[in-house]
Amino acid sequence: MSKGSWSVVSTIRAPRHQVDTFIKHYLNLGADKIYIFFDDVSFSDYDRALFGSRVEATICDEPYWATMPSLPPLPKIDFRPDTVEIRQHANMLKARQQMSSEWLLHVDVDELVYARKEVATVLSEFPGNVFSVVLRTLEAVYDRVPQVDEDFKTYYFRQFTRNDSILSRFFDDEIKSVSWGGYWGVTIGKTFVRKKPTIKRMSVHRPVPLDANLYENIDTDSLDMLHFEGQSYPSFKEKSLLRIQKDVAKLMNARFKKRLAIIKKYFDEKGDDGLLEVYKKFYVVTGEKLNEALSLGFVTRIAWDNYKPSLEGLDILSNPVHHRNQKISSWQGKILKTAHSRYLSSDDSSVVAASDPAQLTKYESSIIPVEIFHVNGIARLFCRHGNGNVYATVMPDKSITMQPDIANASRFEVIEGSDNGISLRLEGKYVCATKDGKVIVNRDSISAWETFRIRDVYPQVSWFS
Repeated sequence: MSKGSWSVVSTIRAPRHQVDTFIKHYLNLGADKIYIFFDDVSFSDYDRALFGSRVEATICDEPYWATMPSLPPLPKIDFRPDTVEIRQHANMLKARQQMSSEWLLHVDVDELVYARKEVATVLSEFPGNVFSVVLRTLEAVYDRVPQVDEDFKTYYFRQFTRNDSILSRFFDDEIKSVSWGGYWGVTIGKTFVRKKPTIKRMSVHRPVPLDANLYENIDTDSLDMLHFEGQSYPSFKEKSLLRIQKDVAKLMNARFKKRLAIIKKYFDEKGDDGLLEVYKKFYVVTGEKLNEALSLGFVTRIAWDNYKPSLEGLDILSNPVHHRNQKISSWQGKILKTAHSRYLSSDDSSVVAASDPAQLTKYESSIIPVEIFHVNGIARLFCRHGNGNVYATVMPDKSITMQPDIANASRFEVIEGSDNGISLRLEGKYVCATKDGKVIVNRDSISAWETFRIRDVYPQVSWFS
């Protein structure tokens, strides 16, 4: 079991084109294995010749459920459970038993991870007392009405907001009443769960570990969950007609029942035209409305099928982490420790080496930690400010200032050293942190003062070391 290795499990009832897109996406992201459990024998096809042994597919028919082994913490299962969530729980636990990866991600076929960094690298950075890592959910919208085979044909995604004035710009009162923060699906993100710890209680989104000392649902800024909840219009139409013509709302919460009632009203009044109208209200944003949503940050554009992480055009999210058991700090990030045990920081304008690292994650402090984001040997340095990020920019005198324009941010070459140390080089000169706290880019060679250690700070998990 290699550090940071991961696999994916999903219980699926979907057409082949969705299944193939799902599998291709996760294999391209580096998953060790994809465990597919087909919930319906009539929807059990995928491109076996293309994906080969990295996919393990199982048809969940009656014999499958009759021979299900014991899967604690679930009670013994001898027949197909009526509730889909229980079937998902059982299949996740079975895949978890079988896999050799360190982490397992349980998702639906319409949920795709967007990775700013290699997934295994992100997971390997979490210490051993982290049980699960939770992903922020973004919900897909479309700039036109998608048709068959176009469920994933969008780069636009809503970001959750409680700002009622923003929501009122895009939804009438009736439609707004059945959304939550602008979302039609769930807002609770899915999680990567470690293989070894015993699970006390199952959940589709957030299983609970038996060991109360383990940390659950730790956030990451490097991975998001893209939820294609609406899918194409033909898929929406099929699901909606099934739900409004049969009594399937028994287990739905009040908001979902009200949403179904609105869909039924549109269909009863206008037939197919009504279904298309309500679909557009839910999932389609076009023209000036789309531009407005983008400018307000309610919608963001993500090229999620670009599998090679790159610094080009990439902003780093300003998203301090909060945890329900907050004890020490809600801050999370990667900071740089100097050879004389200080940390690079900013005093709003220039970069210095702070002598009091404990102050770096306190919001009331006047100094802010300098963080590093690096991909493929190239790095940016940045700080999180209340009005947005600022970026390290090397000036003609070789000092470093913090500027709000990412286009002017300096791109440092990362030089790997011994003992996990790194150095940063720009135009042949190395970054130096002197004993008196100055930081300058003017050294021709690497000595102790040009060497840094990357230190990860996790909320409630670790402190400076």
